[in-house]
Amino acid sequence: MKITQKQLKQIIREELSEQSFMDRLKGMFGGKKEEPDDPESPENRAARKAAKDAERAGADAASREEMKNILKDLDGFMKDMGLKNYAKAVYRAMRAQLQLAPATGNEYFILDGSESLGINPKGSYRGSVGVEMAIEKYIKKQLRPGGYFYEAGPPFGGNVVRSLDQFLARMKYFAQQGDAYLGTTSVLDAEERERRIKAERDAAAKEQREKYGMKTRDAFSESKITKEDVKQIIREEIKNFKR
Repeated sequence: MKITQKQLKQIIREELSEQSFMDRLKGMFGGKKEEPDDPESPENRAARKAAKDAERAGADAASREEMKNILKDLDGFMKDMGLKNYAKAVYRAMRAQLQLAPATGNEYFILDGSESLGINPKGSYRGSVGVEMAIEKYIKKQLRPGGYFYEAGPPFGGNVVRSLDQFLARMKYFAQQGDAYLGTTSVLDAEERERRIKAERDAAAKEQREKYGMKTRDAFSESKITKEDVKQIIREEIKNFKR
């Protein structure tokens, strides 16, 4: 938003009779700005809503960007989140049910949960790699446009930040299942990858908020009128006002 000399003169004429005029001028040039007269005015409420909407939009966009990054290196994500380890656990549980591997007694538990990842507990897979491929297919479907987590429909109400957080928590849960069955500790790597993704998302969202703040800063900060121009205009308008 730009301000012309004509607009500035009009503002000064209107404000000369106000006791707060000098305070407002101080605010323009780095002094303490006057608090809004009415924080609940329609203008102030609209400004707060716009800022909140911009913050939400930035965070959602950053979350979707992280989803894209996951799909760009899905193999690395599978490894870091303990999903490859989980695939081994699922495959071993399948073999145990067929009496082709030692059973632990937890086969039903881990195989029952695997169905929600698109894995057929009674399916025929060529090793744990085949199970991994089923999990990858599920993730691609969920994180692409139209997918459950990408679209953040009910129960997320369009909040993509919550949706991404829920997706990561869900993947970490399966890592924990794999660890429980195999006696491994892949969930520690999953927690680290989860923290890294959220940190990258939050940093990108912060950058978006800062960009919004720059776009909505005071009109004078974007004006091509210099401080000396403003002083000269003020002197002229005060003379006119006294006449």
